[in-house]
Amino acid sequence: MVHNQGVVTNVVSSSLPGLIIAVFVEGDHHCLWVNNCVGYWNYKAFVMLVLYATIGSIHSTVILVTCALQKDWDFSGRAPVKIFYFTFGAMMVALSLTLGTLLGWHIYLLTHNMTTIEYYEGIRAAWLAKKSGLSYHHPFNIGVYKNITLILGPSMLKWLCPSSIGHLKDGISFPVSRDSS
Repeated sequence: MVHNQGVVTNVVSSSLPGLIIAVFVEGDHHCLWVNNCVGYWNYKAFVMLVLYATIGSIHSTVILVTCALQKDWDFSGRAPVKIFYFTFGAMMVALSLTLGTLLGWHIYLLTHNMTTIEYYEGIRAAWLAKKSGLSYHHPFNIGVYKNITLILGPSMLKWLCPSSIGHLKDGISFPVSRDSS
C-alpha cells in the first residue's frame, strides 16, 4: 500500500500452490456461493445479487404464509399439505433471515467503504492503536454518500442496475480521508 497525495495505491494478488488464481484488485475474498472472487470489478453485482435474492426470498415467504393462512382453505384430512406449508414456510423464513443478515452486513461494509478483509484488519489495527494510546480510523471511509457512489455509481437511477459499472476507475488508486493520512 503506497500513500501518494491523498490517494492510496493498493494491489492485492493471490496465489495458491497448484492453483492459478487471477489477480483481483481491492480484493475481498473468494465466494464459494457464486464461485468467483468478490472484488473491485464485481462487488456492485454481488451486492445487487444479495439484495435481489433477499427481496425474492421475503416475497416468497409472504406469499407462502398468506396462502397458508387464508381462511377458505380446507386442510382437514390433508396432512401432506399442512406439512408442505409448515416445512417450506420455515425454510423460507430461515433463508430470508440469512440473506437479510448478509445484506445488512454488506450494506454496513458498503457505507464504510470496506471489504471484509479490511474490516477484520481494522479491528486489529484499532486494538493496536488503542493499546498505544492512539485512535484508528479506516483511511478509505470518506463519508456515507461518497462511499456509496464509489461502489454503486454517481447516478442514483443506476444504483440498482448491476451491469452499470462505467463509473469504476483503474481499481488501483482510491481516495482516502484527509484526517487519517
